[in-house]
Amino acid sequence: MSRKEKSRVRLRHREALYILLLAAAAGYYLYDTSYLSWLALLAAVLVPIFDWGISFFLLRKGRIIPEASAEVTLQSAGLSFSIQIAPPQVPAAIRGEMRAVNLFSGEKMKKKLAIPPGQSGELELGQFKGTLPGVVQCRVMKTRARDLLGLFPVPIPAAAPVKALILPEPAPFPGELARSGVMEDISRLSVPGAEGQREWKDIREYRSGDLLRDIHWKLSARRDQVIVREYAVAGGSAVPVRMRWAGTPEEISGKLGRLLGLLEGLRREDLPFALRVQLPDGEELAAGSLEETEAVLWDLLARPCPTAQTEGNFVEDSLPEQWLEAEKDAIVLYRDGVPEEVLS
Repeated sequence: MSRKEKSRVRLRHREALYILLLAAAAGYYLYDTSYLSWLALLAAVLVPIFDWGISFFLLRKGRIIPEASAEVTLQSAGLSFSIQIAPPQVPAAIRGEMRAVNLFSGEKMKKKLAIPPGQSGELELGQFKGTLPGVVQCRVMKTRARDLLGLFPVPIPAAAPVKALILPEPAPFPGELARSGVMEDISRLSVPGAEGQREWKDIREYRSGDLLRDIHWKLSARRDQVIVREYAVAGGSAVPVRMRWAGTPEEISGKLGRLLGLLEGLRREDLPFALRVQLPDGEELAAGSLEETEAVLWDLLARPCPTAQTEGNFVEDSLPEQWLEAEKDAIVLYRDGVPEEVLS
C-alpha cells in the first residue's frame, strides 16, 4: 500500500470514529436528557468547530507563493515554475493545484500539488511546455490542509499569480544591414527632420558582412589582421520599422521572430529605430528601444490573439516614404507603400 493510500485510510478511520462518537452522544442525549448528556452532545458538536477555527487561523500564517524561473525568456530556454513554501503551524499535508495559462495563445498546464507536512523552501513544479510566445500566468489554487484533528479540510489563502513573458527565437539577421546599397537606403530611413549621416565612431576587427570601403587598410597591414572603421548614424535619425499585429498565433510568432532579429541587427549597427506596431482596431503602439519594445510585447502578448480572419485596416499615412516591415518569413524594405526588396 502506498503512502498516499495509507494517509487516506487514516483519514477515513478518523472520520468514522468521529461519526461514531457524535452518534453515541446524540443517542445518549435522546435516551437520557440529563445535564451530562446535553454537555456530551454539545462537546461533540462544538469541539470540531473550534478545532476548524483554530486550524484556519494557524494556516493563514503559511504562504505558498508561485515563482517563475525568469521574468522574460526565449522559447528555446524554456520556462519553469516553482513555489516558495513557508510552512503553516499545522502539521498536515497541503494539497492543491497549479494552473498556468498562456494569455495570448490559450495554451494551458495543470498539475496537482501534494506538499508533505512541515516542508519549507522551494519545490519545483515543472516546465511550461507551450509552443507559442505569450505572457504566461501561473497561480496556485484550491490549496487546503486538514485541521488539527484531521477531520475536515481547511482552505489556505491563495497567493497572487505570477507572470512571465515568453518570446520566440530571433530570426538571424547577420550582415544584411551592411550590404552595399542597402546601408545607404537604411541610413536615409529616418524620422522627419533627421539627417541620417554616418559618423566614424571607432575601429574593430572585421565581421562578416562589413563593407570593403570601411576597411582601414593601413592599420590592417600594420596589425596583420583586417580592421574596419565602425560608424554610427548622426543627427538623431531612427529607422522606421512596422509590424502589423494580425493573423494566426503562428503567423504573429513568425513576425515577432523576424522583428526581434531585425532589432538586434539594428543595435549591432548602432542604428536607432522607431517601431510601430499597428493593431486591427486602429490602435498603434510605438517603441524606440529594446526596453520599450519589451514593454509593448508585455502588453500585446497578455491579450488573446486576434482572430485569423481579422486582418484590419492598416493605414500608412503616418509612415515615412520608406520603412522596414516585419513579415512572417522576411524583413521587407518598403518604398512609397510598395514592397521593393526582401532583406532576409
